[in-house]
Amino acid sequence: MKKLIEIINYRDMIDGLVRKDLRGRYKGSILGFIWNFINPLCQILVYFIIFSNVFKPDIEKFHIFLIAGIIPWNFFSEAVIQGTGCIIANADMTKKIYFPRAVLPIAAVTSRFINLLLSLTICIVIILLTGGRLGTSFIFELPIILLLEYFMALGFSLILSAINVYFRDVEYMTSVIMMIWIWMTPIMYSFEAVPEQLQKFVSLNPMTPVIIAYQCVLYQTSQLYLEMLIYPIVFDVILVLIGFAIFEKLSVHFSEEL
Repeated sequence: MKKLIEIINYRDMIDGLVRKDLRGRYKGSILGFIWNFINPLCQILVYFIIFSNVFKPDIEKFHIFLIAGIIPWNFFSEAVIQGTGCIIANADMTKKIYFPRAVLPIAAVTSRFINLLLSLTICIVIILLTGGRLGTSFIFELPIILLLEYFMALGFSLILSAINVYFRDVEYMTSVIMMIWIWMTPIMYSFEAVPEQLQKFVSLNPMTPVIIAYQCVLYQTSQLYLEMLIYPIVFDVILVLIGFAIFEKLSVHFSEEL
């Protein structure tokens, strides 16, 4: 609790780091912040063309199905990758001044989370304009799913960023794992399309219920039930607690290692 209170007391620092990241990410670019929408929309377009013309999945309004999965996945992937390298990226500051080191992964994940919120706003407009529909309960359900994904990304970032200080290969391994992980998550295909003998394995993937929950809310595949969120909620609680414990233990020697 003392550490948590200390982090809360440094909320202005978190806010400053988030603002710095958002402003500096596309500094000097003509399109600037618009690239946050261009990149995922191009990705969705490529997948839509390939799957619609080559694999031809039996999914109605496939573009909406892709939006419901790819936009959240991009946040998770980018947040974990950026979070993994955040201590190394801020090595000078970490060595010179005192602050709770957990501020850095929190700021990294929060920065990407803000991008997710803005991207989802645009995508919801696209969904409604292209014939999609959103249930009245989505206003209450979507924030819950967003928070679940935020804390999942934060938990992984805490663990990986701390280990990355001691083993620098972790940052590169994380990028490779994310490229594999996306295909183990029902984003380009529905969970029902997974062979029955593999469904249990895919269900163990903590991102599977999160993405399915997004699909329920944004694509309206089925109704979202609380039972669907029990696994990610329990996983998040355990992951974040373990993440903070590992981070605090390893952060003691960050300055020496950096």
